[in-house]
Amino acid sequence: MTLLVYLLKLVSCTALFYAYYYVVLRNKRMHQYNRFYILASITLSIILPLIRLPLLATGNNEQGIGKTLQGIAFGGWENEFVITAKHSLIFTIITARHIIAVVYVFGLLLAIYPLIRSLIYLKSLADKHQVRTFDTIRLYYTTEPGTPFSFFNNVFWNSSISMESEEGRQILRHELYHIKEKHSYDILIMQFACSIFWFNPFCYLMNKELKVIHEFLADEYAASGKDKRHYAEMLVMQAILPKQIFIANQFFYNQIKRRITMILQNTTTRYSYIRKAMALPVLLFMFCACSVKNKDEARLPLTNSKTNATNYEATFTKVEIEASYPGGSSVWMNYLNKNFKYPQQAQDQGIQGSTVVQFIVEKDGSLSDIHSISGQDILAKEAVRIITQSGKWIPAQQEGRLVRSYKKQPITFMLE
Repeated sequence: MTLLVYLLKLVSCTALFYAYYYVVLRNKRMHQYNRFYILASITLSIILPLIRLPLLATGNNEQGIGKTLQGIAFGGWENEFVITAKHSLIFTIITARHIIAVVYVFGLLLAIYPLIRSLIYLKSLADKHQVRTFDTIRLYYTTEPGTPFSFFNNVFWNSSISMESEEGRQILRHELYHIKEKHSYDILIMQFACSIFWFNPFCYLMNKELKVIHEFLADEYAASGKDKRHYAEMLVMQAILPKQIFIANQFFYNQIKRRITMILQNTTTRYSYIRKAMALPVLLFMFCACSVKNKDEARLPLTNSKTNATNYEATFTKVEIEASYPGGSSVWMNYLNKNFKYPQQAQDQGIQGSTVVQFIVEKDGSLSDIHSISGQDILAKEAVRIITQSGKWIPAQQEGRLVRSYKKQPITFMLE
């Protein structure tokens, strides 16, 4: 699997997970479930594209099992052939792969910068303000804008808010709930995911939703047994802040309208169990979609080696005597060396890499079904051309009879 295919699958998975969340789960009173749904979505989006199950390949079940059992012993491979071409230094250094790598690293640095800046800011706040310790909780008194907020076991409290007041006690309960439920771990996990996969917009959308869910949970706890309307009014009065901390759990977080709606909503979500259970078919669909092999892999033939009733008209992938080029492998390599040409367009564009050509050696030694099963088209075209012009081969043998068989030739194109 190429890196590009993996990244496309990763983005597709996160898009589907987010679409399901947005349509079915968003703004429903299933906050704890939604929290773990988002965290699981990011994790599964990274893992699912890496799973490769041959049994899910196209074709019937018997073929899938045959491919699984015979994939390791697939024969007919020729020695790798390497073709090199001299190229100007600038095109060797500046290739599409290098450009993509530079763009990715630049994007990664831009994405991770706010996280590093916030961590440094929090460290500076802790160093320059008075602290009081209660069990495992560290309480910092400050007048910084954006306070109060919490980060792990640290609560940065605004000195202008009295802890003895009803408002102060509710805010403190709110922040202590963030600490108790370890919401800071969620934020760091999502922030790292957003930094590594900065090109994926759905990571940012899920990160935003996770922060809102944290506030829903803390609001629900802080307002329990209290006057919910008074709590909602307090949120409205403190809605506008001059500054917010990037990775902290802030009491006066935005999304005020959604938070107030959740606080004042007394009824539980209807059909909540159905909404939760419906995530399983979505997961199964993505698991199957990511695990199905691509069309090149699906073209791998079944091994038709010796069985109780050998079909000699079939095409074999494993035989007793392999098909070979007249004169042996040394003559074959000599033919490739003399006739291969590194495509000029590939040289001009700095394209290099490997390709594998698969073909059938017929009973009379002629070649058929010559095609590339991997590699870039511009390189594969030259590889197919040279093998097509190689003439007749010595056919394979099975139980003393000439049979059709598959062969594969790996070829690597390199620029000096």
